[in-house]
Amino acid sequence: MTEVLTVLGSVFCLISLFAIGFPKRLLRAAESITITTPLRFLAFVIRILLGIIILLAAGSTQFPLTLKVIGILLIVSGVTLLLLGNSRIQSLLNWFLRQGPNSIRISGVVGFLFGGFLIYAVV
Repeated sequence: MTEVLTVLGSVFCLISLFAIGFPKRLLRAAESITITTPLRFLAFVIRILLGIIILLAAGSTQFPLTLKVIGILLIVSGVTLLLLGNSRIQSLLNWFLRQGPNSIRISGVVGFLFGGFLIYAVV
């Protein structure tokens, strides 16, 4: 399971590097997103799966309690996404995108740090 966390951490880092390096391109792509029920359900499933994977792998890492908390938070955020309506999530996305490319860069830095932490936790 630690190999899965290493791969997840690497994916987070790669996506985050793209966000840091090309925030305007990512911003333009995100502006065309319309939140639909299938898209919201996909986001729910991804967060639940990530949460479960992190919870299952937490015991074999250097920071089991921290990763258990992160796993639980991911599951809670997935359920929250499912409970919120499409229009509310669209409003949140639009608000975030109005903050401009620097918000994308900051999110990229946070994502990169998270991915790095996942990798470090299993090394």
